[in-house]
Amino acid sequence: MNAKGQSPGTRAWRRFWHSKVAITGFVLLAVVLFLSLAAPWIAPHEPNAQNWFRRLEGPSMEYPFGTDEFGRCVLSRVLYGGRVSLLSGLLPVLFGASIGTTLGVWSGYAGGKVDSLIMRSMDVLLSLPSIFLALAIVGTLGPGWRNAVLAVSVVSIPAYARIVRSKTLSLREMEYVEAARAIGASEVRILRRYILPNTMSPIIVQSSLSIGFAILSLAGLSFLGLGVQPPTSDWGEMLSSGRRFLPDSWWLQVFPGLFIMFVVLGANLMGDGLRDALDPKGKPTG
Repeated sequence: MNAKGQSPGTRAWRRFWHSKVAITGFVLLAVVLFLSLAAPWIAPHEPNAQNWFRRLEGPSMEYPFGTDEFGRCVLSRVLYGGRVSLLSGLLPVLFGASIGTTLGVWSGYAGGKVDSLIMRSMDVLLSLPSIFLALAIVGTLGPGWRNAVLAVSVVSIPAYARIVRSKTLSLREMEYVEAARAIGASEVRILRRYILPNTMSPIIVQSSLSIGFAILSLAGLSFLGLGVQPPTSDWGEMLSSGRRFLPDSWWLQVFPGLFIMFVVLGANLMGDGLRDALDPKGKPTG
């Protein structure tokens, strides 16, 4: 606790909630998440209900976002598609953070040949453009949502591994870690009690920033026909199917694209806010 009786965690939360950038990002994500979760109650039509007599109609009172080439309500498909797109952004982050953190801690704490082997493997993955690596993985495993999520997850591992390794290298030389070794604490206890908790700040920041990357990557794979497959609605798939009707049916591209932009912008703004809030040198607010 500091002189004001506040723990570092409390001060970090105060800085976060007093950051206009962080709050803007949080609100954007919260609104899109709410709309997606509430889709069964607020969507005006079933997402896959076809009406061939109303195909490619522009925005109207009945169809606020217009209709697609099958007469389906674009608003309903955008709302339901948000569930798939947001899940596609969260799963790679969880998978990448778990595997990357494990490899980073192991590499940084063990050192020697283990460190060299893990880091050279990460260097190989980082040497390839992320989207090309994801395309190669999906091309090998076959198109589909699960394979696309797996591909983006694998692509995200090296960033976590390098960040956590760097943090672990400095933590293992700290006095309290040396003291724990001196009193006979096991390696597992040292890692669980002293190393992992102190790597959480960069992991949280990296995860918030990776959500936008994951959603963009999954949308790109769906746009290329390698991600979510029709008739399941997904923002990337909607962009792909709608590009054939440009420029006349502009609403098929604009509305899914706006939702992607809002989520990516919100994730990046919140990530910037978290980075500033978790900075131990940050100034306390109020």
